[in-house]
Amino acid sequence: MEGSKVYWWIPFCINFILYGACCFLILKRKNLSMISVRSPTLLLSTILGNFLMSLVIILSQITDNNKYITTFYYLFRLMMIVSIFLRNERIILCCGINTNDTADMKQFYDKRYLYIEKHYARILLGFIAVFLIGTIVIIALKKPYLEIFYIERKEDIDVDIVKIWIWIIWNFLEEFFILTYLFRIYDIISPKQFVKFELYSYLIVWVIYNNCSLIIYFWVDDIEDKKITLDIVSLTVLYICLILDGIMPVSMSFISSKALLNYHFTFKLMNNLYLFLTNETCYKSFNNFLLNKNNELKMNNEKENNGYFYLKLYTHIMKYKLDFVLNKDPEQLFNEAVILYNTFF
Repeated sequence: MEGSKVYWWIPFCINFILYGACCFLILKRKNLSMISVRSPTLLLSTILGNFLMSLVIILSQITDNNKYITTFYYLFRLMMIVSIFLRNERIILCCGINTNDTADMKQFYDKRYLYIEKHYARILLGFIAVFLIGTIVIIALKKPYLEIFYIERKEDIDVDIVKIWIWIIWNFLEEFFILTYLFRIYDIISPKQFVKFELYSYLIVWVIYNNCSLIIYFWVDDIEDKKITLDIVSLTVLYICLILDGIMPVSMSFISSKALLNYHFTFKLMNNLYLFLTNETCYKSFNNFLLNKNNELKMNNEKENNGYFYLKLYTHIMKYKLDFVLNKDPEQLFNEAVILYNTFF
């Protein structure tokens, strides 16, 4: 038994490298839309909750199910799941505008704090603080109700029954809220951001995990085998969640780093060509207009006037400037600069 515990130090060490690298990349690329739309602070909170849950599971094997460690499982799970809900709540608010200038400006002015990421971070800290107090009270009462349900305490059968019911009710509520957010977010964000894919995946993974865990719990008789099997299954699920929360957004930020978020303009801002061209859809439409205009001039054998020439030059310089914001490859930037120079100078 003691020899088998040595192997649990392997995932213990790997966790720090895996989760640490993921958090580092999120911080490094937090300004890209694939990361920023997910609220980097809340995204890191999700990953931190995931990381701490996995540590609780690993340490429960190393320390023979120490109550003072395993009772914090639900606290870290709360951190993980509430941060997911809060960042989707912010996405719904930020992307679900009515494109009505008067209503939008009034909403932004009256409730502008709702669009700030710090507001949701404070709410998360509030949830954690309240739940932490409850956890400490339960530890003081020496009733490990908040342990993972499959850690059995044969000396108190009633506690084991309560833990099973807490697991069932907790998971039902999680799945209900995930499904609710899927309906609320369905039509307000681009599929390119993979937010809906993330929620769908979460729903599928958690439903399968929760049901399979109960089946294994009641199917396997040996307590030790049951514990090891469910710990391995739980760690696997948490690594899948890490892929959804961390690895996938970071990977997509490299693949789709050229994509800009589309946003609504008020009529006053429409007069600002610089702001107008920072919108991806607006830029493409305006660029197509210039190309069509150029084709018309060629067909009519007309020369472009100075105004049109400088307008075309301005849009190309604007695009080149935006490429820096999007962190394009330096070699590609140099090649585009050469093309720009040869075309206009």
